Amino acid sequence: MIADKIKTLRESRSMTQADLARMLNVSRSSINAWEIGISTPSTKHLAELADIFKVFATMSSDEFKKGQKISPLH
Repeated sequence: MIADKIKTLRESRSMTQADLARMLNVSRSSINAWEIGISTPSTKHLAELADIFKVFATMSSDEFKKGQKISPLH
């Protein structure tokens, strides 16, 4: 589930929810909601999360997979 993956990736990098929220320009409560499964990140935020965590996001399944880094959005 995407919620578990976000939390695991964040914690593996010793980041707080507030740290990640600042990087994504969202509230800490948004990160919390994603991590407990109340809501899911938008496609834009999924791409940004994949870039931050250096993982590949397959948008069809909303799963993060280790592997090739996607191109950053600019």
